[in-house]
Amino acid sequence: MISEKDIIHIAKLAKLKFLPDEIKEFAHQFSKIIAYFNQLQEVNTENVEPTAHVVEITNIHRKDEFDQKRLLKIEEIKKLAPKFRDNQIEVPRVVG
Repeated sequence: MISEKDIIHIAKLAKLKFLPDEIKEFAHQFSKIIAYFNQLQEVNTENVEPTAHVVEITNIHRKDEFDQKRLLKIEEIKKLAPKFRDNQIEVPRVVG
């Protein structure tokens, strides 16, 4: 069973904040999910043929190739970028 203490710990790791009612509800929902996975582990799959695996799928997309004709000039990039400094596009910091 997943406790409310476990939910608080997981939320802290994920930098999430929940109301007390939400913590109680998540503990209940996660416990049901874990119980369902435990139930699935009890299923006998001994004589079940394996299905297709993602590793066996071939790539149906085009090959990733560099197209010199589509290369933008630095002046064109400067016009498109909201901020540009030292020949680089400047973006907002996303990590604290």
